[in-house]
Amino acid sequence: MGTKPDTAMSAPRLEPRAFLTDFGLAKSVATGSKLTRTGQALGTPAYMSPEQARGEVSSLTTATDVWSLGSVLFELLAGRPAFEGETSAAIVGRILLAEPTRLRRVRPDAPRGLDRVVRVALAKRARDRYRDAGALRDDLARVLRGESPRARPAGTWRRVAVPVAIASGVVLALAAFRGPRVAAPAELPSSGDSEAEKLVVASRALRHSDPRGAAGLLGQALALDPSRPGLRLERGLLLWAVGEGPAAREEWGRIAAGVPEAAAARLYLGLEALFHAGGADPRLAEAEDHLRRTAAGDGPEALLARAALAALDSEWGSARALLRDARGWVADALRGYVEGVDPAGDPQAAARADTAALEQGIPFAWIYCNRSAARTLLGDPRGGLEDAERSLALSAGIVEAYANRGEARSRLGDRAGAVEDFGKVLDHRPRSWEAWTRRGTLRYELRDLRGALEDFSAALRLRPDDPERLNDRAGVLHDLGEYDRALADCEAALRLRPEYPDALANRGAVRLGLSDPRGAVADFAAALRLRPDIPEILVNRGIARHAMSDLRGAAEDFDSALRLRPEYDQAHAARGIVRRDLGDPSGSVEDLTAALAVRADDPEFLGARGLARRDLGDLPGALSDLDRAVARDERNPTYRSNRALTLAQLGRHDEALAEAARALAADPQGPYYAHAARGLVFLRQAELAKALAEFERFEALAAPGDMLRKEVAAWRREAAGGPQK
Repeated sequence: MGTKPDTAMSAPRLEPRAFLTDFGLAKSVATGSKLTRTGQALGTPAYMSPEQARGEVSSLTTATDVWSLGSVLFELLAGRPAFEGETSAAIVGRILLAEPTRLRRVRPDAPRGLDRVVRVALAKRARDRYRDAGALRDDLARVLRGESPRARPAGTWRRVAVPVAIASGVVLALAAFRGPRVAAPAELPSSGDSEAEKLVVASRALRHSDPRGAAGLLGQALALDPSRPGLRLERGLLLWAVGEGPAAREEWGRIAAGVPEAAAARLYLGLEALFHAGGADPRLAEAEDHLRRTAAGDGPEALLARAALAALDSEWGSARALLRDARGWVADALRGYVEGVDPAGDPQAAARADTAALEQGIPFAWIYCNRSAARTLLGDPRGGLEDAERSLALSAGIVEAYANRGEARSRLGDRAGAVEDFGKVLDHRPRSWEAWTRRGTLRYELRDLRGALEDFSAALRLRPDDPERLNDRAGVLHDLGEYDRALADCEAALRLRPEYPDALANRGAVRLGLSDPRGAVADFAAALRLRPDIPEILVNRGIARHAMSDLRGAAEDFDSALRLRPEYDQAHAARGIVRRDLGDPSGSVEDLTAALAVRADDPEFLGARGLARRDLGDLPGALSDLDRAVARDERNPTYRSNRALTLAQLGRHDEALAEAARALAADPQGPYYAHAARGLVFLRQAELAKALAEFERFEALAAPGDMLRKEVAAWRREAAGGPQK
């Protein structure tokens, strides 16, 4: 796999030919040196994929061979490898961390399509490459026929400007472009007081407040005077602004080739086709064809078309250079696109450029949509929401506006509204893996676990080899108590990415649910070796250690978590519980009070502090905490059981027996403090046989290290030594 082509064949031939072989170990024909060493990761360093370089043997697929083919193709075309270095280690480091040199920088005469094919083949992530050599071959054949390749490099025109990964979002940034400014009415040839000219004037007065109505008036003007291409150009823009692409294309298509407006019409046709494609290959090829034809001319349209093509190929520096001195709506909109889509772009500059475009002309729905994304990224989700609403008011069919509104709503705390918006995205784009993922995350945050499970499963049907989504679904299944299915998802994620700390931590939580604390501790330890700075993993390992009765180890983990995050309420609560088990009820109350300072109404924290206060003899304080815990979680038998014990110690016998009965009715086996409470009441009422029976039930059910065992043992001795009734 991934060997160097043999170009030193001795037999004379009429034309150069390259032979590709794979003998397991590659050898340089020129020097005789072996390039692959036994005992190393298998593959010649310069032709190894990132997953090979990392030694992820279980992750090798046909996409790994595609990488090697891409490396060979680059070297054949460029005359040097895509990744070079003085040592094998240096080459591997560049493969893992650096982007390959762009083919067109080495071979400026190479077609853009060929450059694109090489970039897709050399994508860092296997899922972003061609699925196999056949798909790569098909795209090469398209390039040889003069057509555009189907594949697009990941993270170029498909990148979105908001952290909501809606795949085709950025295509629509181009829909905001306008060409040379539409002339003002006074600058256009006038027919005096003709009916057509009156309609034009009325249209111009409406275009900012009602672009759809303005387009209708221009349609009436053209019906009276069809010989004005400038009006057709303008009407097409108005229609495009409100999402009526087919009608806009019809207007631009009726502009004759020889008139001055033809270049702008061709530019708009290219940009509209690109926006409308949304990943559909025929429209993308159409878009690129229009833009190339426009770029071949001269004038401002050609410059803007070249800038658009550079941006589509992620040649951000070239796009910025072409736009440096450009003026007008389209230039501002294109600047907004470049700054919003370039990974190193500036969202503030994107918002500024979009604002400039909006201030100069028609209120274009797509510009509002794109500015919405930029404003949300800048920490202004309310502004992002307003722009998304403006976009949808102009054109209700803009799918990306729903995605941007959903993201803004999410950041404003309206998760239910965000779920609704991403549902609308999925109504239009049911194969949007990113939208399924985003809605699944929001549903999980809303604790709609079944809905989250449905969405993550839909995402996995589209990308079954995605370890992140497998891990997400495992978390949902864990919370649903479906531990076996959760374990299967964790293990599938770890087969795809063996050193995945989140999946290791999730598997640890699942194993804890399966009553395997030893396996859980091992998983949490493995996750911490990869990410020692995650306090949540430390807390979970501490809980697993506590389940193994390793109280000192648990306390150490909780201490470490609190050093990383001093205000971490879960760590304080967990350490408080362990401190009680270690015989330190004062420390327990201190920690649980700190946890309650963050979450004042958490019933678990209140219930645990109530027990610690009882241990300290603060029975009124204990009852206060347990009253609050029961009020917040009436169905929890443990809180009722603990409350029953406190009532018994306070001498409120009838209330204690009633509360113990409620606890045992809910769970006859779990709330064993209820048996201690009943036994204490019977002891105080001198019903010693009943008391002894209840104490025996407590001892049969209680955990071996439970602090109450000592008190119950003393009460039992008291009952056994007195007169039997």
